[in-house]
Order: sequence, then structure tokens, then C-alpha cells
Amino acid sequence: MNFKIDDSLFIFAYITATKLRGLYWYRKITRGHSKECKIFIAPYTGIGDIYLTGLFFNEYVRRNGITDYVFAVVSNACSKVAEMFDIRNVVVLPPKVSDDIISLEHSTGQNLNIITLNDGWMGDPLQWLRGYKGLNFERMFRYFVFGFEDSVPYELPPHKDYGKEIDDLFEKYELIKGKTVVLSPYSNTLFDLPDDVLETIVDYCNKRGYAVCTNCAGKEKPVAGTKAVFFPLNQAIWFMDVAGYFVGVRSGLCDVISSSSCKKVVLYEKDGLFYKSSQFEYFSLKKMGLCDDAAEIEYRDDLKDDCLREILGVLN
Repeated sequence: MNFKIDDSLFIFAYITATKLRGLYWYRKITRGHSKECKIFIAPYTGIGDIYLTGLFFNEYVRRNGITDYVFAVVSNACSKVAEMFDIRNVVVLPPKVSDDIISLEHSTGQNLNIITLNDGWMGDPLQWLRGYKGLNFERMFRYFVFGFEDSVPYELPPHKDYGKEIDDLFEKYELIKGKTVVLSPYSNTLFDLPDDVLETIVDYCNKRGYAVCTNCAGKEKPVAGTKAVFFPLNQAIWFMDVAGYFVGVRSGLCDVISSSSCKKVVLYEKDGLFYKSSQFEYFSLKKMGLCDDAAEIEYRDDLKDDCLREILGVLN
């Protein structure tokens, strides 16, 4: 909590109010559902978390005989990723509300059929196992969110026909099929790549006839010399298949497009830590088993030239 907790009447009243708000929303989103309805709450805005959830979710529902559920997320982007996996009954809640519902479950001592889709939310000490002895991003979700053994396979998003939508996007942004480089320089969790590195990549691509664009959402700005492009996340895999090339810092978008056939360059901050391991050890797409064709590079300013050579080699 971001304020001092004590045993004052004010704190008691504040906490009680959050429980009542959680109870109100709990009843609101389960209205019209059966008493056995499960509420799955994905409380983090990271789309990578939703993608990992999607890989296991339908198998979890089948194994546990769940026929009625609500799937709550905290952003429209997260709902688009859930849509990729044909997850039903998706509702978008304000983050404070999702936390109130989770807190309600923790404090009532009753089974409210609430399942938190996160590996260590609201101070859960489980989060400190992240990165410990090979417990990477995928394993934390596999073992501690769903309780699955290693033998349970992924269930990738079903193939869908977005041909017309993709054609329209390429025409709208004047992109080149098979020769478009999509830059993704923004990340909620890790680091941002320096501007001069991005601009070097843009200059290299422009001289070789590539179309170069920056994936932008909300207030994000395109890299200098590129167009700002937005494509719906539920179409991201198929958009990247047609584009051909992806260069980005490690973010949830990398999880989402991991099964795309495009050439992928994914950058991590070298020496950057994430709980008990490096960023690369915890989030590597290869180590997680999501793909084996990505060029995964650890970046540091003193290694800039070597990193650029490797990136440009993939683009060549």
C-alpha cells in the first residue's frame, strides 16, 4: 500500500469501503450467471500476461469442468488478446476495482470462486520465486497460476482469416508486404532502446527499400523517420506474418507475435535484473518455449556496435 497503515478509524473505514466496492462489483459482474460461476481476474495491464494465460486457459477450463465463468481484465488491449483465444464473457474493469475484488477474496474467509491470473499480485510472496532456479515467466504461470505439469502443451491461438483487414492496413499505411520492418521500442516492464540505435536501424532499412513503421498505441510517438502504425492485437500475428520483420525491446507484444513466421529481433537490457534472474533468463522467448527462431540480443551501451551488427544482419 502507498500510505501508512495503522489501526485508526480512518484506515478501518477506508479498507471497509474497498471491500464493499469489491462486493458490489463482484455481484454486478456475476449477475445472470450460475452460483458455480468462476471469476477469473487478470489484474495486470501487461498483454504478455494475458497471452500466457490464453495458452493454458481453455485446457484449465476443460480439466476443471468449468462451464460458466467471467474473464475480467483491466484494459481494452488485454481484452483483444483474450479474444485471440476465443475466451468468452470478457469484461474490462478499472484496475482499482479488480484489486478490490481480489482483496475481497483474500479477506472474507469464504470461497467466492475468484481466481487471480497472476503469479504474485498484491504483495503475494510468491513473486520472489521469479527467476529462482530457472522459474521463468512461463513456468511461473504454468506451475503457480494453473498448477500444470511440464507435459501440458500450449494451445496456440486458432488461425483466423484477417486477410481483408490486413490488406486494408497495408494500403492505409502504404506498407510493403514481405518487406516491412515494424519497430516496437516501448515496454511497460523492461527498458527502452536509445534513440540513436533506433535511428540507425531506420536509416539502414530506408536505404534498402524497406518500409519502416513504429507500432504505437495511445500517446506513444513513432521513431524519427517512421510512420506511426496501429494494428489490433487480435490481428497482430497475421499482420506480422505479412510484414516480414520485427525489431523490438522485450514487451508483451513479443509474446503475442511469438508464433508469427516473421523474422524477429528481440532486445533485452544486459545486466538488467528481474527479481532472482536477469531479464533475458526470465523472459527469453526461447527459454519459455514460445519460439526458436527469434534473434534475442542483450543490449548495453558499450556493446552498441556489436548489437547493431547483429540486428542489421537479420534485416539483411
